[in-house]
Amino acid sequence: MSLDNYQAYLDKCQSVIAVVIIDLLRGI
Repeated sequence: MSLDNYQAYLDKCQSVIAVVIIDLLRGI
């Protein structure tokens, strides 16, 4: 896996995690 693909993968994961955390906070 190239470094660029890895960076894009990390960015996508961070976006998904951020959305999940926001949903959890709203649910509380």
